[in-house]
Amino acid sequence: MQQQQTAQKNLRLRPKPLSPDSVIAAMSKAQAREIVRQIPGSPNVGEWLPVASLKVDYPRAQRNLRERWVTAHKDKFDPNQLGLLCVSIRATGEAYIVDGQHRAALMAAVGWKDQKIQCEVFRGLNIQQEAALFLARNDKVAHRAIDLFNVSVTSEDPNAIAVTKIVKDAGLVVAEGRIDGHVSAVRALDRVYTSGLTPNAGDKALRSTLSVISLAWGRLYGAYQGCIIEAVGFLVNHYGTKLDSKTLAAVMVKITGGPNMLISGGKALQQADGGTLTSGIARALVSRYNKSRRSSYKLDRF
Repeated sequence: MQQQQTAQKNLRLRPKPLSPDSVIAAMSKAQAREIVRQIPGSPNVGEWLPVASLKVDYPRAQRNLRERWVTAHKDKFDPNQLGLLCVSIRATGEAYIVDGQHRAALMAAVGWKDQKIQCEVFRGLNIQQEAALFLARNDKVAHRAIDLFNVSVTSEDPNAIAVTKIVKDAGLVVAEGRIDGHVSAVRALDRVYTSGLTPNAGDKALRSTLSVISLAWGRLYGAYQGCIIEAVGFLVNHYGTKLDSKTLAAVMVKITGGPNMLISGGKALQQADGGTLTSGIARALVSRYNKSRRSSYKLDRF
């Protein structure tokens, strides 16, 4: 009886074999690098393969396709920026994408599925090696938003140049560092700028947003956090001429604790009512705004 209990205990302690679907999820970056290091031979670089022939082994050796990324890049499609896809040709002769499924999906989305693309081709890999290669290839330092923004300015991207000018006109500068007058929340700036139906509307929305924050808290670094910029930008766009910018700024000035207290209030509303932090901050501002206005000038709740 004791031997049977011991056997059952050992059986419970024995690790379960990994299912093929858990290959990526169970593998650490260090394990992946070691597996890749031991892959024999070298890939054939520059081999042309038909896009239509390329397959994706999801979820065993790939992550889920982000359709939103493909949609967002359709209008920006440039074949010169595709680079090499990393592909594994298995014993069956089928070609599976190891790294580059979004670029392949983008080519299909713009009508280039019948074209060929240059690939870095491995042969004879097993599923574990494919998954390890994918993880190792994607173990990169993430590009910071502000670095990408600065590069966009250098490449004379119209939106980045316009946003930079608007920020400068407000007496501020797009730059990192917790320094008064610096604005590093470039994603928020871009979202407000591109929120208008026309470029002129976006320009006006961002200028009004920065004006309100500046009237309230001047060049204080903490006032230009992304969630505050987006919340004020939302109110500017949502209410239009019904929103009195000076009144909103005056309401913000009176918040004891300044920007950080506003964010805390937004978080409380987010937890109570759901939604995003940005919407929570916006609701907090509308509530404070309405307390200072007569009934006919109050803002409708959104």
